Amino acid sequence: MFEITFSNLIILFSFASSVFYFGFLIWIANGIENGKKELKSAKQQQINRFISIITVFRNEEKNLKNLIDSILSLEYPREDFEIIFVDDNSSDNSVEVIHKKCSDLQYTIIENDKKLMQSFKKVAITKAVLQAKGEIIAITDADSILPAEWLKIANESFSEKVDFISGLVTFDSDRNDFFSQAQKLEFAGLILTGGGLIGNNFPIICSGANIFFRQSAFQQVDGYSGNLHLTSGDDEFLMQKIAKLRDGNILFNWAENSVVRTNQNNNLSEFMQQRKRWASKGLFYNSKIVLLLFGLFLFYFSLFVLGISAFFVKSNAIAFLLIFSFKMIFEYNVLLHGKNLLFDSKTLNKLVFVEFLQIPYIIFASISGTFGNFIWKERKLKR
Repeated sequence: MFEITFSNLIILFSFASSVFYFGFLIWIANGIENGKKELKSAKQQQINRFISIITVFRNEEKNLKNLIDSILSLEYPREDFEIIFVDDNSSDNSVEVIHKKCSDLQYTIIENDKKLMQSFKKVAITKAVLQAKGEIIAITDADSILPAEWLKIANESFSEKVDFISGLVTFDSDRNDFFSQAQKLEFAGLILTGGGLIGNNFPIICSGANIFFRQSAFQQVDGYSGNLHLTSGDDEFLMQKIAKLRDGNILFNWAENSVVRTNQNNNLSEFMQQRKRWASKGLFYNSKIVLLLFGLFLFYFSLFVLGISAFFVKSNAIAFLLIFSFKMIFEYNVLLHGKNLLFDSKTLNKLVFVEFLQIPYIIFASISGTFGNFIWKERKLKR
């Protein structure tokens, strides 16, 4: 007769949550395939729309040089785009760099409010959108490097029904140390998950280093109103609000020539601060999203508890290895969509180690991000 013990309850709960998680991963993989088909149907030949590129910077003197060099190399008529830089209270020579390198471009520099206590980037983007001349708004980070066809591909993808496009982002690093490669793989998983969710018409996450939206859609949803009290979420909350305008108006750009490269974190402390900031808005999504995220958290939490108990109970060790193995298989199936696009085979070889480290880090980042503070752009902030 089966005896109900605490150990057995841990196993049962872990298996139950794993069914949910593995189903989620299958759903994501299907969403990626759906999204690729949607991108092909959205592509069309058309005239060049005027696009306003917006980037917010704070002490990005070195990074802005690379960003502007990539803008100068864009394969899009210069008379059809502008760049709006928003200075978020820099104290270095960022502004001088912009003036020096952008002499052949249409560009504007505006200053962000100095007395803000939070929502720095949302306020900055809003100010830029209000001055933008473009029908389409493109957002990227100051430490990004843009591919030559970035604007061209996005312009072609804005069919009449599309209001928002999220794109591929990877870390720009040739370093082969474990920390760099692990970051690249973990970040790729987030980007691919975001693409899969959009492909399933359930947009949740995207990267502010590579997004496009119609200025009219931004005005229709009243920009960031309703979430200005949160420091993070300038990309995701906006996407979710625009998604409510009409069905299927969010597109993910899977084109291999549209991958934006951005800087990775230099150390573990920076990495955790970034993940805490991302997690800080988790409870402020709509109820369906919160429920989904809570289910994912329960899977990782149950796997963590099961892993700890595995040191004391043999049956729990077997159960942990079984669930962990299936986790790796299902996640590998999702990650394959990013191979040679967001990372190479050498990076993928780090999967087993990343899988183990992912379990405690997700739990820590989720809890500390929800209830704690974080540091961003040399500022200590609350969520």
